[in-house]
Amino acid sequence: MNPNYFVTCPLFPLFPRDQGYSQGFQLPARMRPKDCVNLEKLTQIFRESLLYEEKLENDQNPAVISVLSPYSKFFHVMVLDLSSKLYLPAPEWFSPEYFHKICNLCNKCIIHMRKTQTKCLCAGYNWSPYSYGTEEEKTGAQSVTTKFHFSIWSWDDLMPYDGRKISEATKRALGENNYGLAFSKMIWNEIKNVVVSSNLFGNPEFSSRSLYTPFNNTNISDILQNSKIIYDIAGIISSTLNRISKIISGNLVDDYKKLLKKTKERPLTDEELEYLRSPVKPKKLEEYLSETQNEYEKEFISALYGSIVNRYENSNPEAAKWRKHFGYSLVMCESSLDKLSSGLRIYSLPQCGPGGVVEALGCILTRPENCIADEKDMIAHNRMLWDLSESLN
Repeated sequence: MNPNYFVTCPLFPLFPRDQGYSQGFQLPARMRPKDCVNLEKLTQIFRESLLYEEKLENDQNPAVISVLSPYSKFFHVMVLDLSSKLYLPAPEWFSPEYFHKICNLCNKCIIHMRKTQTKCLCAGYNWSPYSYGTEEEKTGAQSVTTKFHFSIWSWDDLMPYDGRKISEATKRALGENNYGLAFSKMIWNEIKNVVVSSNLFGNPEFSSRSLYTPFNNTNISDILQNSKIIYDIAGIISSTLNRISKIISGNLVDDYKKLLKKTKERPLTDEELEYLRSPVKPKKLEEYLSETQNEYEKEFISALYGSIVNRYENSNPEAAKWRKHFGYSLVMCESSLDKLSSGLRIYSLPQCGPGGVVEALGCILTRPENCIADEKDMIAHNRMLWDLSESLN
């Protein structure tokens, strides 16, 4: 497992090209899962950061938007569907054809970034579409749960963390845990046929941080153009995690799906949102294990059982708590940095707290004390984004 690194990046609000901060500017509130059950309002907010969009048939609206809280001072954009009439929380909710269009738009962003940023390019997503509750609203993995989105970003360097003090939750997110290795082996057992038959990846490596497969004479563009691979992998992982969720919470995932589909017609009510937040009463570990399909699932659930119980009882607020219905991150990295190898990483998010595509790469994202970028840096950052916008239009 690679050592940990960190990257520091301020917040970058989007303004018209070469425009400075407006008088009295204030940062918007960060969106949480509870803010995402009103698609009309959500998509209106996203349009304030719009860089590019297409209007297609069947209400399909692929788009590229800037990111207020980016992973990089260079490029970081989100690619997603911006229609207020489509509930698309995860890859498996897209048709294969529409998912390919989203991947094609991601690739256009990658191609543009490659012209100026060649040291490290990344494309990935966080998945936790059925994780609702007060804990998830503090530190949501997939912060926008009703709209699946790719993050596309670039780095020029990473700084060694040098043993700086980090929280226990962050340590777990970076690999000091008892569940990550079990997750890696469980997921590989499910996806190995798709991955191996693609001939795009090398031999897998398992760690408590992530499942890693190096690129095999390929790059991010090749994989995005071959979008069926990611689509199939995403579908298999979703099916696996939903099956394990049903072992733990019965048919609650199916109930959530039916309820959340209503967001394409109307906002959810407070009562419906409270239902999504409802706790899951745990059963005995033996009951869970009796419903598993293989030893990998047994090992994964056994490792998490304490956090499932603690989520319900909350007897120790400082202890790890189960992320309801799980989550994971998938990230592709194309890197010439010695610190970070190129390849595909799939990373487990089964507990509440920090974690996502950045941590999957062994990195910690920090914000400077003055978290908003100074005006000069903000203008330069936005100029790069508007150049990307022009290349897409």
